[in-house]
Amino acid sequence: MNPTMKTLQVTPEGPSTPVPGKHSLSVLVIDDNREGARTLELLLTSFGHSIRLAHTGPTGLQKAREERPDVVLCDLNLPGMDGYEVAKAFRGDPALANIHLLALTGCTDGDNDARSFAAGFELHLVKPVEPAELRLILSILATHRPG
Repeated sequence: MNPTMKTLQVTPEGPSTPVPGKHSLSVLVIDDNREGARTLELLLTSFGHSIRLAHTGPTGLQKAREERPDVVLCDLNLPGMDGYEVAKAFRGDPALANIHLLALTGCTDGDNDARSFAAGFELHLVKPVEPAELRLILSILATHRPG
């Protein structure tokens, strides 16, 4: 992991819901499963966050460069440019290096966790992610973001 990157610590003490406006986040979901991405979009919008979708790694990188989201939720099993390559591209680009990267995967193989962190992800989430867990994680990120 990049030594300058902060490690995300999830604790129960964080707020349970974002305050609209002040604590809402801009979130980019990169997932080739359009139905799954749309479901995440609906869920995260209900939490008060602004959501953008991308269905390939290169499209996700392009949208991130254009829109500078606060958080990226990226599937690991993308065709062509997989999530690990996406994370390495984010961490190698100074304009994107400080965006919070959260890995999403349907695989429960323990090796994926280590590969995710080595690639630059701050957190490794297994699908389907519990809505309460995702709400808490995003609330913590919203509360502790710079600015």
